[in-house]
Amino acid sequence: MEKNTSNWVKFRMLWAVVPKDCREALIWEFIFSPAALRQRWQEEVNFRRIFDSHWDLKQ
Repeated sequence: MEKNTSNWVKFRMLWAVVPKDCREALIWEFIFSPAALRQRWQEEVNFRRIFDSHWDLKQ
């Protein structure tokens, strides 16, 4: 799924989790630097996987 996710979907997913003061940079990345947007999205996906795996271990 991740490889086929469009930049628009990645942008919307990040928009939901980034703080409001970081959204201007997110808009800039979406328009002018799609590679940076993809990298930021991948970092968020990796973080959530690690977080979820540790959360499952604690329960």
